[in-house]
Amino acid sequence: MQMEGREPLWAWVTAAVIAAGGIANLVDTTGRGAPAHPVAWPSYVGLLLAAGLVASTRARNRLLSPFVAIFAAFFVTLERGPDSLSFVHIVVLFAAVGFAVALTMRQRRAQKALGATRSPAGRRGRGRGRDDEQPAVGRPRKPTPNRRYTPPKSSRTASSSRRSGTTRH
Repeated sequence: MQMEGREPLWAWVTAAVIAAGGIANLVDTTGRGAPAHPVAWPSYVGLLLAAGLVASTRARNRLLSPFVAIFAAFFVTLERGPDSLSFVHIVVLFAAVGFAVALTMRQRRAQKALGATRSPAGRRGRGRGRDDEQPAVGRPRKPTPNRRYTPPKSSRTASSSRRSGTTRH
């Protein structure tokens, strides 16, 4: 659950991108597509959450940091700004989501390396039959038959092979 390698650097870069987007929202309030009365509180919340991302990075928390990054990007891009900020908002969203996905994938890979993920048979419980048997080494294992399987009926059944009584000869 602890950040390793360059993950803190990724978090700091993501926090810087989010903070730059929040500052751009506060500075650029006029122009084509700008609202008549801009609202500033979402940008302030986004800046506060970007600082929270830095704090969670200092604690090297791999679980909390992606959530903080996504919420910070959400608040920075919440209020519609001028058209000149649309590219900045897209960059902020991609940076936050990209950071979250990269950290999540690295966490998953680390859990698999430790063997923390369980097999499907382990989730169902023990002592339930064929699922618990280990296949012989080198031989492929046959799939377990489904109990609800109904074999298809033949195309020529006894009733369809005879002529019905309503047809004329």
